[in-house]
Amino acid sequence: CDDGFYGENCNKKCSERNCINNSTVCSKVDGSCNGECLDGYSGIDCSQTMPVVPDQKCGDDFYGINCNKKCSERNCINNSTVCSKVDGSCNGECLDGYSGIDCSRSSSASNPNNGKQFGYLELFTCHCTNDNDCNTDGSCQSNGCATGWYGSTCQK
Repeated sequence: CDDGFYGENCNKKCSERNCINNSTVCSKVDGSCNGECLDGYSGIDCSQTMPVVPDQKCGDDFYGINCNKKCSERNCINNSTVCSKVDGSCNGECLDGYSGIDCSRSSSASNPNNGKQFGYLELFTCHCTNDNDCNTDGSCQSNGCATGWYGSTCQK
């Protein structure tokens, strides 16, 4: 790709990404941002629009894209029926054995997605070598992407 462009056909402009530190320079392969995405966007090149869930949409004790998760069923130390209607974030720490924005990620071996979810509401799954966990930004903790996957978050 020429400078300032990226993607399979080199037809995406680096300058048109939704990155906080947007610039005309980006990875010619995946357009990855040097920093975070603007509010309302996600993905390697910040091209994915995140659903906007107004606080008023979900009723008491519910949160999430479809308002189908219960605030009172989170695994937060200071659990309550009051939480962010968008992401269910906890006011404080998670109970032992849990992590994530809403403390829904279990560290038990029975959870097949343990350490594999990342991004807004942990909607994305990483594909790391040897089924290793990924970091909160989706990058693999060690050894890179599993066979057949590539990109900074092994999503392609």
